[in-house]
Amino acid sequence: MRIETLEIFPRKNRPEETVSVIRQLVLDSRKSAAVRSLLEDSLEGLPEHNDTIEILRIFDTVRGSIRYVQDPVDLEFVKSPSFMAKWLHENPGKMLAGDCDDHVVLLAALLTSAGYKTKLVIVRTPGGCPDGDYNHIYLKVFAPLSEIADGDGWISLDPIVKTEQPGWEVESDDMKEFDI
Repeated sequence: MRIETLEIFPRKNRPEETVSVIRQLVLDSRKSAAVRSLLEDSLEGLPEHNDTIEILRIFDTVRGSIRYVQDPVDLEFVKSPSFMAKWLHENPGKMLAGDCDDHVVLLAALLTSAGYKTKLVIVRTPGGCPDGDYNHIYLKVFAPLSEIADGDGWISLDPIVKTEQPGWEVESDDMKEFDI
């Protein structure tokens, strides 16, 4: 399955279905010239072989490229990372709009393209969805040599919370992790 622009489906779907779509988009983007080009632009001028600096730059690239906007109440929109990377190249200085899954799919695509292992984390935040379902997604990246990694070598990355740094995790009542 190759999605070039946008995947739209009813929000009633299980969170695992959204995760499956995001995972497939990230895996498909490994062959994307647009994603690779955005990665190379992001890392330009940085010293080589420094996971911390690379991860922070990629994280900042995504945070600075997408303005948070919620999806419609009854629909889930997920943009492809290839589409977002191409759009950002064609519209320098402008920002995309998207919710947490759009931020995460681009971040995961860039990190995966740079050779990092990633996993998706879905959470149920206190007071989140009235139906008690999972209502937020963020990413973890494996970088055991990074000074900001936890004891297991993972770094939490939540690009929609602009005031928090890598390593921060949103408060949650429940969480599930999915390898990409």
